[in-house]
Amino acid sequence: THRHANTDEITPSIPQPYRLFAISNVGSMSALIVYPWLIEPRSSLREQATGVVLGFAVLAALCAVIAYSVRRAPLLHAAPVADDTTQSARTTVRDRILWVLLAACGSLLLSAVTNHLSQNVATIPLLWVIPLIAYLLSFVVAFSGGRWHPRWLVVTLYIASLVTAGYYLHKGDLEVPRAVLITAFTVSLFLQCLFFHSEVYRRRPAPRHLTAFYFYVAAGGAVGAMLVGVVAPTVLSGNYELVLGLIIAALLAFAVTWATGWIARGFWLAVTAVMGALAILQVRADRVNSILRVRNFYGSLHVTQVDDARYHAAVRTLYNGVIEHGQQVFSTTLGHSPTTYYGHPSGVGLALDLCCAARPRRNRWASSDRSERARSST
Repeated sequence: THRHANTDEITPSIPQPYRLFAISNVGSMSALIVYPWLIEPRSSLREQATGVVLGFAVLAALCAVIAYSVRRAPLLHAAPVADDTTQSARTTVRDRILWVLLAACGSLLLSAVTNHLSQNVATIPLLWVIPLIAYLLSFVVAFSGGRWHPRWLVVTLYIASLVTAGYYLHKGDLEVPRAVLITAFTVSLFLQCLFFHSEVYRRRPAPRHLTAFYFYVAAGGAVGAMLVGVVAPTVLSGNYELVLGLIIAALLAFAVTWATGWIARGFWLAVTAVMGALAILQVRADRVNSILRVRNFYGSLHVTQVDDARYHAAVRTLYNGVIEHGQQVFSTTLGHSPTTYYGHPSGVGLALDLCCAARPRRNRWASSDRSERARSST
C-alpha cells in the first residue's frame, strides 16, 4: 500500500510480479552452485533420485495448496489505475520483436562464450558454470528494478564490455593468461547480458500481458542457444559465433537507442563496423596457410601447412580450436620421426625410449588382436 501526498487515504498498491523473476533466478543460481560442490560429491545416485522424487512431491503439494487457496479467495475488483508508469498498457509488434531479439542475443553470447572458454582457453571441469552464473545474475540485477542501476550506467558498462571482448578476441588466446581471459570474458558477458535484460525489463508490459511476455523471452533464449548449438556448427567452418554475436549486440544497441538521437546512432554504427572488421580479420587469420577446416558440434579441426626452415621441409599441423594436436614433417629423414605428443621428450616418447632395453616394443594387446584375426581368417 501507499499513502497519498495530500490526504491520509491509503490505497492498495499494484503488485510487481516481475521481481519474482529475479527471485526465481536467485534460486537457479543457488542450485547451480550447491549441487556440483555440495550435493553431488556427498550423495549417491540413489539418494539423489530419492531427493528428486520427494522434491517433486513437495512441489505438487504446494501447487495444490496454492490452487485451492486461490479458488476460495474472493475476487478483488481493483480500481482502473495504470499498472506502472514505465509499463506499456498495450504491446506492439516492435515490442515483441525486441523481446525475442534481446533475449536471443543474451543466450547466443552465453553459448558462444562458454564454447570459446571451454574449447579454446581451458578444458577445466565445470568451467561452463561460471558464464552461466554471470548470465543468471544479469537477470537478477535487471529484474530487481532499475533505480539503482540507471540506463546511462548500464550503457556505459556495455560499451566497455564490447571493447574488452573484442580486444581479447583479437589479441588471441595463447598470449594472455587463462585466468585473465576467463575473468575478462565472464565479466564482459555479464555486462552485455545486463544491458539486454535491462532493455527487456524497460519494455515490460502491464502484468496482464505477463504470460505472453515470458513466452517471447523464453522463445528468444531458445533461438539464441539453437543458433550456436545447431546452426553454427552446420554453416560455419570455424568458431566465429562469438564475434558474430558481438556484431549482433552492436546492432541491437543501435536499434534500442535509436530514439536518443543521431550521435548515438552514428556511434553504434561505428561500433558495428569495428566488430565487422574484427570478424573479417579473424576469418583471414584462420585462412593463412590453411589447407582444410572442418567443424561439428564438438569443435573445429584445422590443418595448416608451412615451409619450416628448421627442417628444410613442409610441415603439416593439426589444430583443435587453437590447440596443436599433431604435426607431420614431410622429409625423407624426418618423415617417420614422432612429433608433438609423441616426440622423444614427451611422456610417451620417454616411455618408448626407456623401456624394454633392446627388445621389441610391441603392445601385447595389439599382438593378441593380430593373432586372433589371423586364426579367424584361416
